[in-house]
Amino acid sequence: MQKVIIAQLAIQQGKENYFLKLAVEMVKMSNAEKGCITYQLHKDLFNEGNYLFYEEYIDKTAVEAHNNSAHFHQFIKDITPLITREPIINIY
Repeated sequence: MQKVIIAQLAIQQGKENYFLKLAVEMVKMSNAEKGCITYQLHKDLFNEGNYLFYEEYIDKTAVEAHNNSAHFHQFIKDITPLITREPIINIY
């Protein structure tokens, strides 16, 4: 069954350019994964520093492969010091 993940992040003021550099690479790597339908980054136009990742996968196995990938773990490690609050993650 297809899976959709929506992850909302709040990034510290002054750290957005660094975050975007990391996020652009994450989007590129994730879209190349087997089982990824789409992996997109969106910027909140009304709330400075807020971003949303929209992810679609063919099934739960593809999500697990993404979550276990080296680039995912490195991305989480790199952005953790940049976020201002716990991410909001919804899985459908």
